[in-house]
Amino acid sequence: MSVRIDGDALFQQVMATPQVEAAVHDQAVKIAQKARRLSTAEGRDANIRVERVDVPSGRVSYNVVSDDVDGEYGNAEMRRLRTLRRAAGGD
Repeated sequence: MSVRIDGDALFQQVMATPQVEAAVHDQAVKIAQKARRLSTAEGRDANIRVERVDVPSGRVSYNVVSDDVDGEYGNAEMRRLRTLRRAAGGD
């Protein structure tokens, strides 16, 4: 007798659990909090929020978004701060 395991179905079931969604959301909230601290330390007044994103694979995902485009990407008068990237642990 053989057993067939559908990895995709199992993945989607796990991603649909409240525990996984809560853990992913909590991580996004922590990143947003750190991004707010970094933004404030740089003298910026950014509106940083967490948004749920629907991913076709069934993966639970949240984006941390900032309205401070100039602070995030820089411009001719301002250096690039990359607060979201730094808050997420990159670079």
